[in-house]
Order: sequence, then C-alpha cells, then structure tokens
Amino acid sequence: MYLGTGFASVRERLEAYLPPAQRAAVLLIVSLAPYLVYSAPLGLFSWLGLAQLTALCAPAVFLYVLFPPREQALVWQDLIVLAILVTPVISGATDLFKTIYPSPGEPVPRLDILGKLMVITLGAYSFLTLRKIEGADFRFSVLRKDLSTGARFFFYYLPLGIPVALLVGFVRWSPGPLETWAHAGAIVGKALGIYLATALPEELCFRGILQRLLAGRLAAPRAAQAISALAFGAVHLSYRDFPNYAFAVTAALAGWFYGEAYRRGGVPAAAVTHTLTVVTWTFLFD
Repeated sequence: MYLGTGFASVRERLEAYLPPAQRAAVLLIVSLAPYLVYSAPLGLFSWLGLAQLTALCAPAVFLYVLFPPREQALVWQDLIVLAILVTPVISGATDLFKTIYPSPGEPVPRLDILGKLMVITLGAYSFLTLRKIEGADFRFSVLRKDLSTGARFFFYYLPLGIPVALLVGFVRWSPGPLETWAHAGAIVGKALGIYLATALPEELCFRGILQRLLAGRLAAPRAAQAISALAFGAVHLSYRDFPNYAFAVTAALAGWFYGEAYRRGGVPAAAVTHTLTVVTWTFLFD
C-alpha cells in the first residue's frame, strides 16, 4: 500500500473508481487489516487495540469526507489530521503503537514499526487523494533534477550545519569504516532505506503538506518555510531524552534547507537533501 502512494497513476485510479466516502472506507479497512493479520494467528489480538487503532485512523480519512476543505491553504481539518497522524510516530511522545502492536517475542523484539508504516500510508493517501494537496510532487522516481537540486542544498547546508551540530553537542567527529566494498554497500543500502522510509514521508508531511498549506494561508513562502522548519525541529525534542534541544536545533536548521530544496524541486528534491544529511550524520559523526 505504501509503494502505491508514490505513483500518481495508482492514486488517480483510486480516485476514478471510488467516490470519496468509499475511498475513505477502503483506506480505513486496509489500515486495520495488517493488525488483524498479524495479531489474530499469534494470539495477540485485543479488542481495545483494534478500537484504539480505529479511533486513530477513522478521523484521518472521514474528516475530509464530512468537511471537505475548499482551498489549498491550512485549515482546521488539516491541523487535526496532522496531529492525529504525527503524534504516535514522534519518538518518545507516546507508547501507543508499542501497546497496540505487541511483540510475540524473540527474535522480533518490537513490531510498532507496523503502526508507523500504516500511518505513513494512511496519511499519504488521505492528503493526496482525499484532501488533494496540489504541488507536492510526491513520487518515488528520482530524476536528475531532483538529485542536482537536493545535492546543491545539501552542500549549502553543510558549512552552517556541521559547525552548529558540533557547537550544540548533537554530534562529534567519528567517521565509520570505508575500507571494503561491503562498507560502501552499507552506505548505499542505508541511504536507500532512509530515502524510502524516512526522508520521503517526512518531507511529504512537513514540506509537501505543512509548508505548502501554510504558504497558501500566509501568502508568504519564506514564513511558511520557517514555520515548517521550526515544527520539524520541535518534533525531534522528544528523541531519546526529552527535551533534546541539540537535536531540535540541528533538525530545525536542516529543515530550512529541506524547505528550500522543496520550493525549488518538490518533495523528491527535499528528500534527497534530507537523505544526504542523515547519511552524513550516520557515517561521519557519532
């Protein structure tokens, strides 16, 4: 389901075959199905867990059916849906998904990733096919212009981002090994995983949705970019030990450059900048 979000043809067919109410119902069902598929055979099913999951997912889709926004600008429906979808995936903010998706034991100590993947999928379809955000340019394909724009703003960010990250104590210089093809392959594999599972969905949320709708509301692209960057920094406050000011400051600064890449090239370009940044922190710093 997540892979389908990145193809405009899939989203267009969904819109063509199903009216909004049916579309919302299908999205709710496919959001609940993975929980049922894994929990029932393992004896982990809980009516409370199913009710919590339903209470989380239903407003995210049916709110736009019952109260469809009339403009490409931030409205109260957007704030509610964003709060519902973002809060459970903020590290340390809540243990909701750990409770709903309990682990069956070793060798799988955690399964809350199922909830996070569900939220990414649900949010993408909700905003792109029900809310119908314009101008996000959300896709999995990476064009040459995406790479060039994303890389350009990554290199613009580095001269400021590295000193700030070191100054606030977010990182310290600790380059990883790069002695064999296996080490290089690990970097490439990590970059691909970050791009698909972290950078793309986060850039859709904070740039393709929040920054885009704020720009429509404020009629001030730079202000929208700044606010979305601050929001991006704020959600990192709860990472590991709350309040993690070092991470929040570093993320907010990076978010400004992600936002600039988005303004020049859309979500994929911003995701390229985001991916290069995370890979740099992961393999060159500790």
